[in-house]
Formats: sequence, C-alpha cells, structure tokens
Amino acid sequence: MKKIFVVTILLVSVLALSGFGFQEKSEFMKNPAKVVVWLLDFKLDLSDTQKKEVRGILEPVFAEIRSEHKKLISNPDELIAKIRNGKLEKLDITQKMEKRREFAAGYQEKAAETILKVYQVLTPEQRETLATIIKGHIDQIMN
Repeated sequence: MKKIFVVTILLVSVLALSGFGFQEKSEFMKNPAKVVVWLLDFKLDLSDTQKKEVRGILEPVFAEIRSEHKKLISNPDELIAKIRNGKLEKLDITQKMEKRREFAAGYQEKAAETILKVYQVLTPEQRETLATIIKGHIDQIMN
C-alpha cells in the first residue's frame, strides 16, 4: 500500500507518454521525470541527492517509453483519413485501444521495478509520510 502514491505518479506519467497528454509543449510532456520528482519533493521533501537519484532512475525509463510509444503511433495516415472522411468505425477505435493495452502491459514489470527503485531512495520518515498520504487517499475513496 505504501507504493500507491508512487504508483499513481508513475501511472500518470505513463498515461501522458502513451498519448493521454496531448499538449506536446507542456512541461509534463517535455520532461516527465522532472515533474514526478517535483511532485515527490512537494509531498515528501526530498533532499537534493534524492532528487538527483530519482531523476536518474526515471529519465531512462521515460526515454524508453517515449521511443516505444513513437513506434506505436507511427503511420497514423489511415486512421486520420477515416476520421476526416467520416468512415471511422468502432473496430478502428477498439484496435487502437487494444494496441495501447498491449503497450501498457508490456511495461508493467519495468514500472514495478522502477517504482521499487524510487521507493528505496526514500528515508523511513518519508515512507511514513507516504503511508499517511496513501491512507488518507484510501479513506477518502472508502467513505
């Protein structure tokens, strides 16, 4: 349960890189590792060393995801043509959704490893704060 906060931040990052964030010029899209570090720092008061470590963990992962995502969305001409000429069908949408699910599923293990590495950077006090934050979120959901 202590990992939920970190999982949430990384999940949001993965969603942004997989096409959920459409504004290419947003800070999140330009440097998601920086944004994740900022969010962790905001909640857990990371030291400069921790910020550097977390960024070092996240940047290569985000770079790999971005590269694979570019492969996933390559050659969109057929889909764009269907959207333009009114020929878009449910099957076109479900096929794209399935490709995204496969893409996300392929990164689950890497995401888990990354989350664990980031978690290990935290001090016991930060982990306690993280647990408190997560408990608060769970309490809100359950009530």
